[in-house]
Amino acid sequence: EVVVEVSGEIKPGGLERLNRIDHGFTYRGALLPPAKVSWQSETRLRFALKGEVPGQIAYMCDSVGLKITAMKRLRVGRMPLSQLQPGQWRYLMPYERF
Repeated sequence: EVVVEVSGEIKPGGLERLNRIDHGFTYRGALLPPAKVSWQSETRLRFALKGEVPGQIAYMCDSVGLKITAMKRLRVGRMPLSQLQPGQWRYLMPYERF
């Protein structure tokens, strides 16, 4: 899950296009994995992706007329990243599932 700060005007029907982008759209020759996109605020989008392709979010935003100004990953799978500092990592506990 990723939160993206954006600037610019979204094209008409842009949010619907972002949510449908997993149906037959390709990026660098690969079929894009499913994505759920929603507005979190006037300038912030939340992306929920499975198997993100590097550059996918930038491509998706660019396709609807938005420019990314900042990006932050909130979680990987079921694991929240809020308690980890940049560059820090940890082993999963035996009861945790990724």
